Amino acid sequence: MLVVVIAVLALLVVVMTIAVVDRRRHENALLVLRTEHERVLAAHHDLAHIATHDAMTGLLNRGGFMTRLEQTLEAAASTPPRPIAVLFMDIDRFKSINDSLGHGAGDQLLQVMGRRITAVLPDGCTAGRLGGDEFVVVMDDATNIDRVVAIAERLARSIGEPLELAGRLVRVSASVGIAIGPEIDDTPSSIVGFANAALHRAKDSGRDRIEVFTPAVRADMQRRASEERALRRSIDAGDVVPFFQPEFDATTGRLVGAEVLARWLKKDGTIAKFYEKWFNKKPGPDDLAVVITPGYGVPGMPGYDPTPHELKCN
Repeated sequence: MLVVVIAVLALLVVVMTIAVVDRRRHENALLVLRTEHERVLAAHHDLAHIATHDAMTGLLNRGGFMTRLEQTLEAAASTPPRPIAVLFMDIDRFKSINDSLGHGAGDQLLQVMGRRITAVLPDGCTAGRLGGDEFVVVMDDATNIDRVVAIAERLARSIGEPLELAGRLVRVSASVGIAIGPEIDDTPSSIVGFANAALHRAKDSGRDRIEVFTPAVRADMQRRASEERALRRSIDAGDVVPFFQPEFDATTGRLVGAEVLARWLKKDGTIAKFYEKWFNKKPGPDDLAVVITPGYGVPGMPGYDPTPHELKCN
């Protein structure tokens, strides 16, 4: 009888030991699974961050910013609707920094700019870097345009503070373009494009300025696009013709050559210089070359070639 009792007790001990071991194995397995799950979640978060953020500055990259802008536009369309603002800025003469101090200094400047932009932005604003020295900000409430301009001025002042690059004290400036939206049919890309157009107006006006995209700017963009299409059609139709402007020796009065100029012969018989018809201003360096697609050209002009080339406008 005693032997049976001892055997039963021994069996119970074995069963309990097995149960404890199984429980510990189960707990260890759960711990391993939990740890692996957390690791996978962390890796997923890191990958999502890498996919939507700029490695140089830590700001949203182009894709991340456009997604954020789309979300802001959707929220702005709710009831009651509210305007939003996009600020588009870049560093004036950034290329000269790269050329004179090296690309390492340029990268350092971009990192500093990213930190300065983040530091001065109030709640309700999200910053991103589209590429190069192009930075953008979306404001989810632009009801007060004066507040929007004040934030742009604060950004420009912060960017303009001196900093040390490659052992030299450097001061830069920034130009800022502002677009307020949305209007009917506005998209994230179109609003960014409007802010970029305002930025270019700021640069054309002397840099280190802030410009707001207005109906007049929109009309100017539409006019330029319309005139560009008309110019290309006129070249195809042979309405752009060569004019020869004689050149004389000032001392002898003798004809020594001629300058060939392209002129737009309009349907009403009048003649216009390209910039009078197309640019509505004296062209700047970026306006002087019009890229002509294959098959276009000005017959009779020296060097005429049906392959892609540049037509110089005077």
